[in-house]
Amino acid sequence: MKAGTTTFNDFFGNMADLARNHVSMGTRAIVTEMVNEMLKKLTDNKTGLYAFDPVVGEEKFNRALALYDAFEGAENGRITVGFGVQATDMLSTELLCRMYREARSRNKKFMLHLEQGDREIDQMQRRYGKRSIAYLEELGMLDENLLAVHLTESSGEDAKYLPGKGASLLHCAGAIGLIDGINPPIGEYLAAGGSVALGSDHVPGNNCSNMFNVPCGQSVTQPLKGETNV
Repeated sequence: MKAGTTTFNDFFGNMADLARNHVSMGTRAIVTEMVNEMLKKLTDNKTGLYAFDPVVGEEKFNRALALYDAFEGAENGRITVGFGVQATDMLSTELLCRMYREARSRNKKFMLHLEQGDREIDQMQRRYGKRSIAYLEELGMLDENLLAVHLTESSGEDAKYLPGKGASLLHCAGAIGLIDGINPPIGEYLAAGGSVALGSDHVPGNNCSNMFNVPCGQSVTQPLKGETNV
């Protein structure tokens, strides 16, 4: 707030508590319950694939609907509710499609982490035989409602393709630079006419939530010419 942030786009689990915090602080926020079907034990040792639990997914799906019912339009519209899933590799196709339909029925954007890392790509290739962007296109989800976060592992061709579908990109440059030491193909995305917003991701990933830190997006081992990373 002190840095001039006017709207917070918060995307995590158990968002009702955070929504109440925004209400009490007087801030404007878009709050989205992050849905997946993940167990605490991440991977099935026999297959190497993530083990999904429909019970977990149903609980989080219902939390997303409850969040919408409780906070959509609260405080004279200052609080609104979005819809999204954590990532394509972290839930079944069935639950992904259910969440997408809920978003469309309410005329809401649909947010997810997309082609964020090599683990996601590996899981998608092994489970479905395709990368996440091709998978979403097959399901009819590459459209103007999609808010794709990161694109860290996307190719330049993918970055050129998505803008033509109307999808928007949320680019968390500072966090990705620190975590992975790489830059997603943002130049290609912008050159193709894509819409890009800057995000801070999360404090453990980028050491702060200062938006003035975000645009550099460089690895700490490769500072921008004439700049010093702190």
